[in-house]
Amino acid sequence: MPSGVDEASRRHAESLEAILYGTYEANKAPVELRKVAYNSFILRRGLVYIWWDPNEMRVRFRACTPDNFFPVYDGDEIVEAVYIQRRNTNILKRQYPDYAELIEDDPGQFVTQVTGSDVARFSAKGQTTVIDWFDRDGNFARKMGEAFFATNLGYGFGQIPFVEFPCFPVEGEQEPLNLDRPAC
Repeated sequence: MPSGVDEASRRHAESLEAILYGTYEANKAPVELRKVAYNSFILRRGLVYIWWDPNEMRVRFRACTPDNFFPVYDGDEIVEAVYIQRRNTNILKRQYPDYAELIEDDPGQFVTQVTGSDVARFSAKGQTTVIDWFDRDGNFARKMGEAFFATNLGYGFGQIPFVEFPCFPVEGEQEPLNLDRPAC
């Protein structure tokens, strides 16, 4: 054992390492992070949503499409954000039984149509547009059909639960030159 490292410190480091590996595996990190990298390069912004899963007692994360993410900045910091998504109506009704009567199918009128997006899913029956609002104080509100739900997530880290991975090409919006081409 290196000098200055006692047995308790070594065991603590090993347990933290196990948590990181477990979180990595449980979230299928290679797949999710590949999606983030792709979105960052193609759409100029990758996005990860982070949450605490009380059933699994662990941090979860997933890549999100940045097209329907609308942040409000204070300088470089995001102070609040809206995220819009389409969700299965029956699953929402099971997740929010007290609001089930108010959760209804809709034609996706709040979701921006993006070239190449799954147009059939936008107008599919059994789908509800969900509008989520977050602020850096942990407040959260969800609108789904006519239902409205609000709470404080209690995360306590002073930021919204999204991590942005912006991609800005060097020299602005120019495409890189191929340095292997012959000189003119």
